[in-house]
Amino acid sequence: MLYAKEIGDKQHERYWGMDRLLVRMMTRPKGDVDLYNLQDDPYEQHDLADDPQYREILSEFKEQVLQWWEKTSGRTLEM
Repeated sequence: MLYAKEIGDKQHERYWGMDRLLVRMMTRPKGDVDLYNLQDDPYEQHDLADDPQYREILSEFKEQVLQWWEKTSGRTLEM
């Protein structure tokens, strides 16, 4: 399963999320990126974004979010 979504409201910072299988990536307007293994860390306590072992997954997610955004909005997304 793969999907991307934009989430935000007046109380929460807007962020971009993408879930695939049991991994979740989120990016925030300031450029912060979070990556979690939902199978091993269902409460999202251990951010893996800086872990070299997950670098390829993070890069793939970013590319897929950008492609999705361009297809659905036609604008450039800053990440």
